[in-house]
Amino acid sequence: VMLLVDAEQTYMQGAIDHLALNAMARHNRARSVVFNTYQCYLKDSESRVARDAERAEREGFVFAAKLVRGAYMVQERALALKHARPSPIHPDADATHRCYNSVVASLLRRVAQGRTSAFGEEGE
Repeated sequence: VMLLVDAEQTYMQGAIDHLALNAMARHNRARSVVFNTYQCYLKDSESRVARDAERAEREGFVFAAKLVRGAYMVQERALALKHARPSPIHPDADATHRCYNSVVASLLRRVAQGRTSAFGEEGE
């Protein structure tokens, strides 16, 4: 059985990330069981994936990620405007695609280096 934790709006994502990473630390010892979702339309997604992958490596559990481009663009922009904050969303679809491709490439490098496992592989 695998558990893929879905992503939500940024105002609740920190709590979701915390729970998902703690579940990974507990259950992803030998293989990928718990996956966290990263929305690549968010400007901070690359740094969040890198930070979480480094934590997994440091603490000895298998990092497991589901990458998506994102689903809450309109809501996130409206919320940022309402609270007079900068938008957490990339300015356009091309920037989102570049981010998504960059995160995929980064994770594939980690797999090639043996620093994380690919979907369904047994961890070392």
